[in-house]
Amino acid sequence: MKLKALSLYQAIALPLLMVYLSMQAQTRPWPQNITYSFGAKVSHVSQTTLTNNAAQAYAQWKSDFVTSTNAGGFRRVKYQQASNWTYSASEGTGYGMLLSVYSADKTLFDDLCNFYKSKRNAQNLMSWKIDYNGNCGGGDCYSATDGDEDIAFSLILAHCQWGSTGSINYLQEAIGLINAIKTYEVDLPAGRLRPGEFFGGSHCVDPSYFTVAYYPYFKAVTNDNSWDVVRNWCLQYFANNAHPISGLYRDWSRDDGGTAYNDCSWRESNYAYDASRIPWRLANDYLWHGTAISQQACSNMVLWTRNDPPISGNAGNFNDCLNWDGSGHCGNYANIPIVGGMSIGAMALAPGTINDTWRNNLYSELANRNDDYFYNRTLQVIYYFVHSGNFWPPDCVGNTLKFKNNMSPTTSNSNLNNTEVKTILSTDRTLSLNSKLPQEASILVIGCDGKDYTKECKIDNGSIVLSHTMVAGLYFIRMEYGQKLFQIKCILQPEK
Repeated sequence: MKLKALSLYQAIALPLLMVYLSMQAQTRPWPQNITYSFGAKVSHVSQTTLTNNAAQAYAQWKSDFVTSTNAGGFRRVKYQQASNWTYSASEGTGYGMLLSVYSADKTLFDDLCNFYKSKRNAQNLMSWKIDYNGNCGGGDCYSATDGDEDIAFSLILAHCQWGSTGSINYLQEAIGLINAIKTYEVDLPAGRLRPGEFFGGSHCVDPSYFTVAYYPYFKAVTNDNSWDVVRNWCLQYFANNAHPISGLYRDWSRDDGGTAYNDCSWRESNYAYDASRIPWRLANDYLWHGTAISQQACSNMVLWTRNDPPISGNAGNFNDCLNWDGSGHCGNYANIPIVGGMSIGAMALAPGTINDTWRNNLYSELANRNDDYFYNRTLQVIYYFVHSGNFWPPDCVGNTLKFKNNMSPTTSNSNLNNTEVKTILSTDRTLSLNSKLPQEASILVIGCDGKDYTKECKIDNGSIVLSHTMVAGLYFIRMEYGQKLFQIKCILQPEK
């Protein structure tokens, strides 16, 4: 929606609402306004404006799309603004749980969580569609993987936000759901993600369901290396299946990027409502983890829209469908999803005047568009949260990248210093520390791809030297000697 001028009542009530939500016991009150480890925010509006836009959009979204009608004593996210007598879905429940936990809105989060728990099927997955009477029927009782993933991730966030000792054990709920996703929605040993428990396979995947930024945290809380396999499969899909000219992905495809068939033959094969979320999923991965494949995929799509028809650098030219090959539009409605997704993808662009201007223009177009449809409005609010730095990673569970048991992260270890971020150039590869590291110290080096690079590093004259086989990106380094334990995030920058 286009953000409106606040009335006097709203100008007073909205800040009080956000303050009230932030007063509930939590570790991350609203707003966080973080600076991501990678990528860039827009530069043409202030942080205050970004935060206010997100807060106002959330408050309006909550008023329009959250209801207690037929929610079993809780609240649910409905799919029409005008009526309470409309269905709910796992997708909307996941979105609502993400927005409420990032807003530190515990009462709404718990209501949505309890609604989700009341609508689980025999596989411990939420039925994807719940009618206005609170029931599901036939195939509607089966799951949809994207909703399950967002719900699971929001539960990890809730554990970081409020702890798991209250009326809901968020961490245990997350672990149970993540294990169910693996059992019923992942094809192992390949690691291919299915779109639902009884749906899809090699002939049919939805790449907008590939939440690659989440999987390191799924691994961290379950201690299950299968999530490395899933993450790598999804990243390879993105590396290999974009159109060579436009950089776009299909809404639905085969697992090799071709047109889906069999029970998926009717689904959209161009870049439309589903695929519009791919830049968000990929940009999250880059903003949090520095993953090169995700940055490249975002850059390819976003730069094509800046440089070539039918967008040609005019953000107003986006509508609701683009031909996969970039040959033109396949839709008619100038709404939010595609331009909003591209605005998030643009956060992964390399800095520079031309890229900064296009990033700013995409954000302005996102803020300028009105929409009453649930899906479009909800994505707009999520994208405001990402732009403002209020879509933070749940580092309390031990960022990605599961460490060895004898050096596992713990908030109770008083000798574990706050994580420091250091940047070194690929031409140097020597990580100098504040004090020299003894030669006998133990080190652990984990890349953002989840791999252990310890054997490719060495201690030399008190510093850590990274080998030339290690690519540019983010590495987590743990050092232990005596009774001391230290952690550093090391950003290895590419050669100029």
